[in-house]
Amino acid sequence: MSSTVVLKEHIHVGVSITDSELVKNEMTVGALVPGMPMVYSTPYMIQVMEITAERLIAGLLPEGWVSVGTRVDVKHLKATPVGFTVTTTAEVRAVTDKEIHFWVSAHDGVELIGEGSHFRCVVELSRFQTGMRRKQAAFDDSQKIGSDESCSAQLLSNFLRISQRSPGNSPNLLHLKWNLGWVPLFT
Repeated sequence: MSSTVVLKEHIHVGVSITDSELVKNEMTVGALVPGMPMVYSTPYMIQVMEITAERLIAGLLPEGWVSVGTRVDVKHLKATPVGFTVTTTAEVRAVTDKEIHFWVSAHDGVELIGEGSHFRCVVELSRFQTGMRRKQAAFDDSQKIGSDESCSAQLLSNFLRISQRSPGNSPNLLHLKWNLGWVPLFT
């Protein structure tokens, strides 16, 4: 299988998709931040815009390829209360060798509530998953440091210096400086 795909052969400028959903309590800023109004939240609106753009091109890509979001530049223009239906539209505006540019918008049946640009890159899923497994393994290995006596000895030999004070923290904390940063040992 090729490790590149010619996007312009699969994705065409002007194609669009529209999706709608009812605004529920859990989609509001008030559900995320106590004391805030129960109106459609900006993060949720942007998430729906990204998902709509992904749905538009998912069926147009060759088998084994997916798109991942890379940039969002969206304005949330107006508040929308619970119970309204938000209609989200994504339209392909440009296609390059590496990415797809979308114009995304959201309307609540009364007025335009958000609009802007969204960009997605196309990746070969198997290569992407291999990279994520490698990253997860590196993270998992970093969490195992100090899990047995030999690792503890190795960890201690890697410390660069011991300090009674850490930058920006209380002087009564004992911290060790290691290649990952300041590590609190005890208070």
